[in-house]
Amino acid sequence: MYSIKNMNIYDNKIYHDRKILNMKKITTIEYGIINIDLLFLIILYNISLPRYALKYILIIYKNPNLGLKIDNIYYTFKEPVESKDMLGHYHIPYYNKYLINKDGELYNILKNKYHKYNVVKKDKRDKKRRTNGYYVTRAINDNRTRYHTSRHKLKALAFITMPQNSKRLIVNHKDGIPGNDAIHNLEWVTYSGNLIHALNNNLMPNSVKSIVVKNTVTKFIKTYTTSSKAEAELKINIKNRLINNTRRYIDGFVVKKLGDNWPILDNKIFSMGIKVKIKAIHLGTSKIFYANSIMEMSKITGVNTTSITYSCRKFSFFKSKITKGYIFNYNGPII
Repeated sequence: MYSIKNMNIYDNKIYHDRKILNMKKITTIEYGIINIDLLFLIILYNISLPRYALKYILIIYKNPNLGLKIDNIYYTFKEPVESKDMLGHYHIPYYNKYLINKDGELYNILKNKYHKYNVVKKDKRDKKRRTNGYYVTRAINDNRTRYHTSRHKLKALAFITMPQNSKRLIVNHKDGIPGNDAIHNLEWVTYSGNLIHALNNNLMPNSVKSIVVKNTVTKFIKTYTTSSKAEAELKINIKNRLINNTRRYIDGFVVKKLGDNWPILDNKIFSMGIKVKIKAIHLGTSKIFYANSIMEMSKITGVNTTSITYSCRKFSFFKSKITKGYIFNYNGPII
């Protein structure tokens, strides 16, 4: 055993001694036994908790197989840890120089005073802003970095144990109301879980909307919660079609956001990014030719690809440009 009798954890006077780090366990006077993983965590996050709080630390590994690596380890409390010096106030992981009570009042231990919160106000110019109503303040974390942090995050850190074996987590309001920071209304979720909750409860009306897709040829119509789901199923670029929503594509798909009107489509047909068959009619002989691409049709007819593309987009027996006796038209997508 390696004695660290003179090590003051509360004042954070921990020495990076290889003898300590190489020991499986070390002994302290007040706490008893500290595991090497906990010691690594204390040094990594500059933890300055009092010794009675250390037994409540729950070490979490992003990947249990990687073990003690800087970007693989973090911690939470097994249960809320009340301060022995200030009853009714609780220690906060990563913000050990502060205490917080169940009402969310943040107390600075070193300055012996409470912090003030500012309420984020809605900016009328920014329709997509979704942070209005949150209570925020500036606080210095244990690595001496000053951050803008929110009241609901500090309360979640102090009172709600993080789930283990999870990726990056954020704090979600169950009722979707910013500023309602009651402990029972907060939960740890992943970024995708937070987005799904917002979509299911219509909390992001000006930012994320469901996508509606219809096919003017087959009369297919379906609503998707996200554009990625629509792209995965239909194999089309939803983002481009939302931007260029008046284009008439050869595959017949039209896209809009839920609640919007269907766009009025152009007369010309657009085929970029879509594999289509080409049909050519020779007006002199009435012969019909088919090809799987414009390049292939160019080789068959001897007409350059630019002329074929222009003729297909502007197809009409009265308006199409006749080149070498041919007029061209899209003949549907290649399946």
